[in-house]
Amino acid sequence: MRTVLTVDFGSTYTKAALLDLEACRVLGTAKAPSTVGVDVNVGLDQALAALRAQTGADIDKVPGIASSSAAGGLRVAVVGFIPELSLAAAKQAALGAGAKIIRALGYKMTASDVELLVRDKPDIVLLVGGTDGGDEEVVIHNAALMAASSLQSVILLAGNRNAMPSCRELLGGAGKETIVASNLLPTIDRVEPDAVFGIIRDHFMTRIIHAKGIDRAQGRFMQGIVPTPAAVLRGAEVLARGTHDEPGIGDLMVVDVGGATTDVHSISRGDPFEADVIVKGLPEPYAKRTVEGDLGLRINATTILERVGVQSFLEKLPVPGIDAEAAAGYVARIHEDTALVSSETAHRWLDSTLARFAVELACKRHAGTIEWHQTILGKAAVQRGKDLRALSTVIGVGGIFAYGIDPAYVLEGSCFDIAAAESLMPLSPDFYVDEHYILYGMGLLAQINETAAVRIGKKHLRRLRQRRAIPLTQDKKERVQ
Repeated sequence: MRTVLTVDFGSTYTKAALLDLEACRVLGTAKAPSTVGVDVNVGLDQALAALRAQTGADIDKVPGIASSSAAGGLRVAVVGFIPELSLAAAKQAALGAGAKIIRALGYKMTASDVELLVRDKPDIVLLVGGTDGGDEEVVIHNAALMAASSLQSVILLAGNRNAMPSCRELLGGAGKETIVASNLLPTIDRVEPDAVFGIIRDHFMTRIIHAKGIDRAQGRFMQGIVPTPAAVLRGAEVLARGTHDEPGIGDLMVVDVGGATTDVHSISRGDPFEADVIVKGLPEPYAKRTVEGDLGLRINATTILERVGVQSFLEKLPVPGIDAEAAAGYVARIHEDTALVSSETAHRWLDSTLARFAVELACKRHAGTIEWHQTILGKAAVQRGKDLRALSTVIGVGGIFAYGIDPAYVLEGSCFDIAAAESLMPLSPDFYVDEHYILYGMGLLAQINETAAVRIGKKHLRRLRQRRAIPLTQDKKERVQ
C-alpha cells in the first residue's frame, strides 16, 4: 500500500487527506461543509472531489480510514462513588475513549439525580464504584434506582466485581440493556481502562454511527470509524513515544481550541519535577484528555470574557486602541453570530486573545497542582495530577492556529505562570501548529503503520518557536511595531 486516505467527519467540516506511506508526506488535504442533517456522504463526496482535483489521484481506488465527531459524538454520563477516585477514573476512561461527558454524579444517587439522567438521554451510563472487595452498597443502590426508572440508555457496569452480579440482575430484570466490564478501579492505586475503552468505542460504531447515516459511507473504509478525539489522542501518543524505527519527539501536550470547547491532551507520565515531592490522588494516565465545555471561541466567547474580566483581557491584548466597550461588544457579537469570522486586524487580535485565555484556563485545569504543607518535619510539597513543567512540546490544533494572526501568542497561554506557580504547566516548550489538520489522520494511520504516522507528523507539523521569556509590556511593543 503506497497511499492511504484519511477522513474526518466533523460537525462543521468533513476533512480529507491523502498520505504517501513510502515518502511519509502529505500529498494533499481538502475539506467541505459537513452535511450531517442531510447525508454525510454529500459532504464526503465534495471533499473527495476537491482532493482529487488538487492531487490528480484516483481517490476511489485509495484505501481509506476514518474518524467522526459529527453531531457531537458519543454522549456519556458517569456515575461513581467517591469523586476523587472511582468517579474521576470514570471521567478519564470516557474522555480517553473519545466520548463527551454530559453528566457526572458521585456518591449515592437520589431520585432527582436519576430524573436528570432520564432527561439527559445519554447514549451510555458508565456505572462504577468500589474497589474489588471494597464497598458494594453504593453501586448496588445506584443500580437499583436506575432499574426502577424509565432510563433507556445502555448501562455499562465497571465497578466492584463482587457487586456486579447484583447490579446486572437488578438492571437486567428491569429490561435495561446492560454491559459488564472488568472493574475500572480494582485497587485504590490502579486504573485499568482498556475494557471500558473497547466497549465505548464498539458502542460508538454499532449505535451512533448508524444513527447518523455514516453506515453508507462505512464501505469506503478499511476499518471501523473511530471517535475523532480518540484518533487525535492516539496520534499525539505515537508522535510522543515513537516506534522502533522512528524516534518520537518526547512528552507533549495538544491544545485543540474550537468554537464550543477547548480540549487538552497530554502525553506524559507527569512525575514530579523535583525530588521529595509527595504525590496524592488517583494515578494519572500517560495519555490524558480533558474537555472544557465552557471555553469555546464562539458559543462560549462571553463566558471566557466573564471568567478573566475585561481589564485582564485588555492587559493581555497585544494591540492598543481597543477599549472595554469595543472588546465586550465584539465578544457579544460573535457569541450571537457564531459563524462570524472577521478579517479586520483588531477583530483578529480579539479572537486570538480569547483563544489565549481559553488555552490558559484549559491548561491550568488539565495540569496538576503543587501545594506546600507544614508538617512536624518541616514543609512538604504535595502534588496532585500531572507535573508538566518539563514537557518539551505544545501543539496547537484548530482554526485559530491554522488561520489566526499569531498562533505562538495564543500558545503562550499554555505555559507556566509565576503568578500561578501552583499550576504545573510547561516551563518553556517548543510550539507547533497542526495547520494541515493531520493529527487525527496520524492517529488513524497509526492503526496500520505507526512509523509512517510518526514520520509524517514530524515532517508536517509546523514549528513556530520557543516561548520568549520577555515581559508582556515589551511583547506588546514588539508586536505593534
